[in-house]
Order: sequence, then C-alpha cells, then structure tokens
Amino acid sequence: TITDHLITLDFSTPVSIADGASLEFLLGIYLNTINIVDGSIIQLEIPSSGHGFQTDINGSTFINSLSLGTVSGNNFTIDIDATQLQFTQQPTTAIVNQNMSPAVSVSGVDVNGNIDSDYNLDITINSSGSLSGSPVTEAPINGVATFSTLNHNAIASGVTLTASDGLFTSITSNTFNITDAPSVPTPGVIFISEVSDASDLSLIHISEPTR
Repeated sequence: TITDHLITLDFSTPVSIADGASLEFLLGIYLNTINIVDGSIIQLEIPSSGHGFQTDINGSTFINSLSLGTVSGNNFTIDIDATQLQFTQQPTTAIVNQNMSPAVSVSGVDVNGNIDSDYNLDITINSSGSLSGSPVTEAPINGVATFSTLNHNAIASGVTLTASDGLFTSITSNTFNITDAPSVPTPGVIFISEVSDASDLSLIHISEPTR
C-alpha cells in the first residue's frame, strides 16, 4: 500500500529468513504524474520505533526500537524539465480600456502540466483583438510569467491570446470577450410627496421632473 507519506508492505505468504541470514527487497517506486513540485526532496526511511515490523506467532520477534536508530536512504531531488507552454491562468471577459483581471499567466511545464521552476525564457503575448502595447513580454518568476497589464482598447467578441517564447510551440488561449464599461446612471432629482386617497390612506408618491 502506497500513500503520499507511507509505504506498507503486506505479504500474503509469510517471509522466512533463517537465523543469521538476511533478505533483500527491491522496490520499484514511481511518482504521480500531476501536482509534482519541482525541487522537492524525497527520502525513504524506516523509523527506529513504530517501524511496523510484525512476525508470525511461531517466529522470532522484532525489537521495539531498532538499536542502530532510524534507517535513512539517500535524498532524491525531483527535477521537472519544461517541454511546452501552458496558460496557468486563462483570460476571462474584460472591460475595454481596463487591465484584465485576474491577470493572465503562462508557465513552462512538462507533458503532464507540472511547472518547471527553473524555466526562464521571456514569454510574449499577442492578441487577436486590439491589445494596447502589443506584443507584451514578461519574464517568468519560478517558471510562471504573469501579465498584469493586458489592456484591450476596443470592444470585441471571441478574442484569443497567443503566447510564445521562441523555443516551444506557440499556444492559443480560450476565447473571451472585451465588453463596454457598464453605464452609469445620470444624476437627477426626484420628488417625494405624501397624498391621501378616498379611504384616507396615506400614500407615498415618487415622481421625476420633466426634462
């Protein structure tokens, strides 16, 4: 059984080791393909206490605490190498003449979408719409380039962004729209008056003056 932090070996048939002999186990272990953090360190160990070794009732027993202490293996450092670009944050519908929010971001990733924190090639964004200052270029930080100043100066529908770095194949974003700013109501004056109907009930009458 394997979890993120524990490997448990269960044997359907008890393992028999002669007195004074030893037995070697070879484990083939592989990482998940997604959600891998570049530069993470993996170290396997058998704790000195709580090691979990169990024996058959007819066999020898294990000492509760290993006399030589915790058995630790070598450190293994995970190294992710980017092979392609990916929109980490896709563009969403934005208002004309305003910076896009949330900010669009593009990363250097491996085939499984894991970010290469060492990736440092400048990334350039072009738009099928009317992008101010096009093209816009940003340098990645920890493998991610963030574009916080993308601003379109014309209303449009079905717009896409294209990201390129001069090395990997260019990528195209999801489509989005550039919309007009919401209209702001024109300030005016209203009259509020109290009137009574035939049943002598008080009513509030609200009216706007004729322009």
